[in-house]
Amino acid sequence: MSASKPTHLAVIVTPTSAYYIIYIYVATSESVLALGFFRGLPLVHTLLTVSKRLHEKMLSAVLRAPIATLNTMKTGRIMNRFTKDMATIDDMLPLVLFDLIQLSVIVLGAIFTVSIMRPYIFIAAIPLGAIFIFLRKYFLRTGQQLKLLEA
Repeated sequence: MSASKPTHLAVIVTPTSAYYIIYIYVATSESVLALGFFRGLPLVHTLLTVSKRLHEKMLSAVLRAPIATLNTMKTGRIMNRFTKDMATIDDMLPLVLFDLIQLSVIVLGAIFTVSIMRPYIFIAAIPLGAIFIFLRKYFLRTGQQLKLLEA
């Protein structure tokens, strides 16, 4: 048998190799920025469409309201309510929906990963899910009561 020479697996550093590291870093950073930007585009388009449709439906509902109702309410009150509802839809809905989608994907990924590694962890997840649903109902009712007090 012939004796083979030992192979050394080492990084060879040359004066230009530092630039390659910078290129890789910049390319990775730009890719993350581009993916983040393109991730938000469909959501923004969808939210603009939803906002436009809701605005049209709200306006048509106000315009189709009985005259007796409109005569008893002040114009300013109708306008304030309309603009407040639209501001809530335009300001809060995108943030909440984006958080919902992002957190749902994170939770599903975590559940998928855990189910592959340790499937028996779901025994503990069932009571935690029940506690979560109970607390969610409690805090939703509390939030509704606070909104009624606020109005």
